[in-house]
Amino acid sequence: MQGKYSIDKPQADYLHREAFSTNGSEADSDMVPYCDWMWQGDSPQATYDRVMRDSNQCQDFTYIRCDHEGNVIEINLEGRGLSGAFHIYSILPAFTHLEHLNLGYNMLTGGLSSTIFTSTRLETLTLTKNAFSGPIPCPPISRGHIATEYQFAELSLGNNQFTGPLPSCLFTMLPKLRDLDVSQNPLSMPTIPAEIRAAQHLVTFAANEV
Repeated sequence: MQGKYSIDKPQADYLHREAFSTNGSEADSDMVPYCDWMWQGDSPQATYDRVMRDSNQCQDFTYIRCDHEGNVIEINLEGRGLSGAFHIYSILPAFTHLEHLNLGYNMLTGGLSSTIFTSTRLETLTLTKNAFSGPIPCPPISRGHIATEYQFAELSLGNNQFTGPLPSCLFTMLPKLRDLDVSQNPLSMPTIPAEIRAAQHLVTFAANEV
C-alpha cells in the first residue's frame, strides 16, 4: 500500500503510519478527487477544495501517472465504482499529454462525446463494461485547418449499450489502431465495414457475430 501513512511511501508529517486510530470522520486525502470514502463533516466540495489547495503534485494522487515534466499521461480509474452520467468532457481538453485513459468496469452512463478523443497523444482508451449508450462517435477530423493525426492503438468499448452502425471512421481516422473491441453492444452491424482495410495495423477486432 502506498499513501501518507504507509511504510512504503512515508512522509514526515504522518509519523504514526503503522498504528493509528479512527473516529470515523476522516477524509481520505490519498483518494481525493477519486473518493472511496469521505466522511468529513465538510461537504464533498469543501473537502475537495481543502485537499487540492495543499496537493498539487502528480504523485499526491493515486491512479494518475505523469511524465518527468509533470504532465498527466495516464488516468486509471478501472473498477472504482463510478456511476451516473459521464461529466469529464469539460476538463479533458486540459490533458493534452494524456496517453492512457481507463474507465472500465464502472457504472458510467450516457452518450459518448467526440471530446473523448481530445488528446491526440491518446494511445489506449478503455471503457469496457459500463452502461454508455447511443452511437459511437467519430474523432474530430481537424483542429482549425490542421488535420489531426491520432495515435490510438487500443480502443475497448465492449459490454456497453452502444447502438447504431459501427462507424467506419474508426478504421479510416485511426491508422495506428491495433486492437478494437466493440463486442456485447446492440450495434446494428449486418456486415463488417469495408473500410476495415484502411486499418493496416489492426490485429484484434472483437464484435458481435454478423
